Formats: sequence, structure tokens, C-alpha cells
Amino acid sequence: MNPAPLHDGPPPSPVPDFKDRRTGLLVFGILDILLGVLCVLLVGLMVLGQAMVSRTAATALSTRMLLPGMLFYLALAAAFVWLGIGSIRCRRWARALALILAWSWLCVGVISVPVTGFVLPRALADASATGQTLPRGLLTVVLVFQLVLMTLLLVVLPAVLVCFYQSRHVKATCQACDPTPRWTDACPLPVLAVACWLWLGSVMILSLPLVCGGVLPLFGAIVSGWPGTLLDGVLAVLWFWLGRLWYQLKPAGWWLFVAALVVLSLSNLMTFSHVDLMELYRKMGYPEAQLDLIRRQGWLSNRFLVWISVASLVPMLGYLLWVKGFFLPGPHHGEHHVGGAAA
Repeated sequence: MNPAPLHDGPPPSPVPDFKDRRTGLLVFGILDILLGVLCVLLVGLMVLGQAMVSRTAATALSTRMLLPGMLFYLALAAAFVWLGIGSIRCRRWARALALILAWSWLCVGVISVPVTGFVLPRALADASATGQTLPRGLLTVVLVFQLVLMTLLLVVLPAVLVCFYQSRHVKATCQACDPTPRWTDACPLPVLAVACWLWLGSVMILSLPLVCGGVLPLFGAIVSGWPGTLLDGVLAVLWFWLGRLWYQLKPAGWWLFVAALVVLSLSNLMTFSHVDLMELYRKMGYPEAQLDLIRRQGWLSNRFLVWISVASLVPMLGYLLWVKGFFLPGPHHGEHHVGGAAA
């Protein structure tokens, strides 16, 4: 009889079929926190820039006009720090939300860089209208520097974040370190992305009465005062409710959001086609000196806003048609990336 085989120790543990990315999650978590710090610095730069514009236009610094941008960047700073801490701790919710944020950031960059390349030369060419003449060669340098910087910050950097957090190894590492299902696992990421932005939009809409005094463009007219404030409240509630319907994968939420986008886009088209843009700014509380500065620059016009409304509606509707398949009856198993690739 052959002797039983000898065992010198416990059986070897199974080798995982993924590469451990905890070090990468630590590095990118620190990067996220640094981006949060950068957002706080941008708030300071916004205040400084507005102070310079106010000095040029000989007007008082309008804190109310800065409030929407300040709130946005402060919220973004808090989100980056929160996601950075979650990434360092290898939390699956942090990876999901970081991927949503990175994809949204990248989409904004892909759109805004070409738009800036179209608008900025005209704004710089009209600088002489404000008494700030610049040599032609310097204008070219400023334009190239601005576009390169925007490409790095709005395209390259988010693309790097997308490539990292979309990796199946990163997903598997987070699932191994954080095995408990989280609220971000309840629906596919492309749907969760829309729900999160609807919830954020609901919060931002609530700041409009304070910033704009209840001024709201609506189907060729300008609503202001308490009626505009009431409409802002209705929109905020609607956006929050639609976000909940999307999170629950309710088909009615998809149809209602599409209808809301079409209606609001038609309202913008009617308003910007007939209402004087300067009158809208005047009711929002812009001083006459700033209105004159906007008027002399020339590029921010009704026609420009009409084209922006149409151009922004097309990709949004395309995205909504792409995610419509997630709202079909039946169970939805697994996680789907915002970019459509398998995790």
C-alpha cells in the first residue's frame, strides 16, 4: 500500500483571475482629492476674474452673479474629496460614481473645446472694443495656450480617469475589498448617471431664485418675481422625481424626461428667437456697464444661444435613445459602464 501523501501546510489559496489594483486606487484617490483642492482654487480665481471685469467695467463686484459657479465648484470639490477617500478605501460605490463623473467630464470637454475654439478668436478679436488692444501674435499665443490647457484638463485628464476606473481589474478589486452590494449597484451605470445629474440639477435649480431673482425664460416671454420662483420650485421637484424614476428603471421616467427636454428646448428656442437677450440680463440684475460690455463683445447673441440649444439637444436625445434598452421589462443583471464596455 502506498503511503498517504504528506502535506507540509494548508492547501494553496486559489489565484484570483484579476490583478490587484489597490495601489492604483490609492494613487487615483489622492488625485481625486487634489482635483477637489483645485476646484476650491477655481472658486478663488472666479472671484478674482469677476473683480477684474468689474474694475474694467467700473461696476461693483456682483457676488450674486458668482453664486451659481461658486456653488457648482464647491459641490464638485466635495464630490472629488469624497470619491477620493472612497477610492483609497476601495469602495465599489466610489469607483462607480468616479466613472460616471469622469465620463460626464470627458463629454463636456469634447464639446466645450471645439466651441471655445470657435468663440474665443472672435472674443479676442473684439477685445479692442473694450480698449484692450493686443498684438495679433499675442492673440494667437493666448488662443493656442487656452485650447491646449482646456484639452489637457477637460479631455486628457478625464480620459485617464475613465481608462483606469473602467478597467475590469479595478472593478474586481473593489468588489473583493468591498463585497457588500451598494446603492450604486441597483441600476446600470448609464442610467445611474442620468439619475445623479437630475438630482444635482434639482439642487442647483433651487439656487436660481437667489441668483436670478426668479427670472425664467418661458416660451417667448420672461417670467420673473414670485411666478418665476414658483416655476423654479416646480422644476426642482420634477427633476428630483424624474431622477428617482430613472433610478428605479421606470419606463415612465424615460418618456417623461424626453418630453421635458423637448418642451424646455422649444421654450428656449422661442425665447431666444424673440426676446432681447439684454432685457433678460437686465431683469436678472446685471448692471448696465456689464450689459454694454457683453453687447460690444458681440459673440454672446440670441442666434448663438439658439444654435447652442439645438446642438445640445441632439447628443442628449441620442444618449437617451441608447439607454432606452435598460427600461425594457425584465430583470437587469450585472453592471454596465457609462461607455458601454463590459466592466
